[in-house]
Amino acid sequence: MTKNIAPATRFPALLLSLMLIVSLSACTQEAKLDEVSKLSAELFTAIQNKDYDKALTFYSKEFFSLTSPNAWIDRLKDINSKLGDLQTIKLKSETASTIFSGRRFIFIYTNRYKNGPAKETVVFFQNIEKQEIKIHSHKIESSLLPGSRR
Repeated sequence: MTKNIAPATRFPALLLSLMLIVSLSACTQEAKLDEVSKLSAELFTAIQNKDYDKALTFYSKEFFSLTSPNAWIDRLKDINSKLGDLQTIKLKSETASTIFSGRRFIFIYTNRYKNGPAKETVVFFQNIEKQEIKIHSHKIESSLLPGSRR
């Protein structure tokens, strides 16, 4: 025997289920943002310490398909020679979005180097099939860096 449930009683249950899903999704997104914030802090600590080999570990294979690891180290050293040592790291904004192939996290910083400021945009990506979060793009812009787009 099948019991018919009146539409009026199904709606609250459906609404409650949807609210629970959205709530859990937001918690997961917040947890991932915290994880990416920690990765970002570790990246900038490595850059501050001029530990470029350690910094490379945060970047994805996709990043290095456009720029070789040695070329990126050379770029970081060149930036350091022009801007001076990284002194202050200031997060301006962070956004997270879910796309078909995974999650993208965009962190924008207004950092202070010894010789002047720089805007840094770091895009992290987590592939839907993998748990690791890696940098797909890192753009450093400053008036002291001609041609600073990446």
